Amino acid sequence: MDAVSIAGVYLRRGRRLVLTDANLRIVEGGLCALVGANGAGKSTLLALLATMLQPDRGSIRILGLDARREAAGIRRQLGVVFQESALEPRLTVWDNLLLIACCYGYSGAAARSRCTTQLAAAGWESRAGQAVETLSGGQRRQLELMRASLAEPRLLLLDEPTQGLDDAASAAFWRQIAIQRQQGATVLFSTHRQQEAEAAEQCVRLQEGQLLPVQLSGRGEAA
Repeated sequence: MDAVSIAGVYLRRGRRLVLTDANLRIVEGGLCALVGANGAGKSTLLALLATMLQPDRGSIRILGLDARREAAGIRRQLGVVFQESALEPRLTVWDNLLLIACCYGYSGAAARSRCTTQLAAAGWESRAGQAVETLSGGQRRQLELMRASLAEPRLLLLDEPTQGLDDAASAAFWRQIAIQRQQGATVLFSTHRQQEAEAAEQCVRLQEGQLLPVQLSGRGEAA
């Protein structure tokens, strides 16, 4: 089954036509990179797939569900990391995870268990009581991914997740992605890093409203 299926989609934001007869298929379990110039509409496309927006024309199916009629069902299976941080800086790492666990519908022991599992998978047990405002930029992005992955999503949408990170922090982030993929998650991420795009299994360029396939030479080493 396709994790993402976009067919003949048009989307206008104000006077600008962001997508024009856009088409894309991503197989379940795949790793797809989205590239394009600044302002091309990559973040808008990810918001569309997260069901935060609806297309003017065309169809979108996510994990077999219709994005227009079954948005709630789709959201329950998504993990999203946008460019702007959603963390609460004055809370601890643990409290940030526990807060999102409650938002996903976990409570009591189940919520604590999910948070403990996420911290252990990332080797972050010693940071549980640390305030987020004391973390480095790379550590915050790792925590963003932990939050997005807490409910074991089937589809991860990542908007330039390693922007501003050094090589070590970026590598740590991709190690976390590898764990999610081992659990069966499909990953769609936007990036300006050529190495990351080349390491994906599939790459598309958003250009003048079109989603154009990009020929890759990599073998999926990023994740």
